[in-house]
Amino acid sequence: MSRVLITGCGSGIGRAAALEFARRGHHVVATGRSAASIADLDVAERHELDITDDVEVDALVSRIEPVDVLVNNAGVGLHGPLEAVPMSAIEDIYATNVLGTIRLTKALIPTFRTRRTGTIFFVSSPAARATRPLTGTYGSTKAAVELMLESLSFELESVGVRTVIVAPGAVSSGFSARRRTYSSEVEPYRTLGEQWSTLRATSHRERASTPEEVAAVIADLYVTETRPFSRHAIGAEAASLIAQRAECDDDTYRQLVWAQLRTS
Repeated sequence: MSRVLITGCGSGIGRAAALEFARRGHHVVATGRSAASIADLDVAERHELDITDDVEVDALVSRIEPVDVLVNNAGVGLHGPLEAVPMSAIEDIYATNVLGTIRLTKALIPTFRTRRTGTIFFVSSPAARATRPLTGTYGSTKAAVELMLESLSFELESVGVRTVIVAPGAVSSGFSARRRTYSSEVEPYRTLGEQWSTLRATSHRERASTPEEVAAVIADLYVTETRPFSRHAIGAEAASLIAQRAECDDDTYRQLVWAQLRTS
């Protein structure tokens, strides 16, 4: 049995992951921004945690260490053209998605290093590697953490710490409904917003994974993935997007994105 710390357990993937790891017999430490959102979770421990707060993170880590697995899932969404997104909103999403994730991971590294074991998961997004219009702010937060964790994997490989990045595509979790959305009626943003809405509706209708499916993949990878660093797309949409971007040069990829949008 492993001790598994999971963030963002109030809903969606985090909640499903907490239940899945618990079902498999692990000691799950579930955290959420509010205590009420995780009060009904049938897991070993439940703690309120704001990953943007140094004091809260340090206090939690001191209470629960050592842990064997960290699942960095907590995050917020944002969608819209850069011109329309207020700087305050950009600062907020970076505070949670980037600095919050790094803060908690960094707090656990000393114990992982001295114990010479540990697994760090990060729930990322295809938007980190395959960008499209209106996704730059959100995707850039995921890309920043992916790069940070890939570098960290080199630093900790010799002491047996694994880093696993998972990138689900569309997920039927309500995450998109909760994200901050900014729009503009000026061109080209109005047309791009309409094209994107149609494309996203098709993705969610035809290719969305459930939070439970994503959670099962994460729990499986904890057992099966032995490499010091790995990336995994989850769902057909994510796999297609990431493969498409990897196989194309910049010009070809741009042509494909425009073709997808204009036929939506």
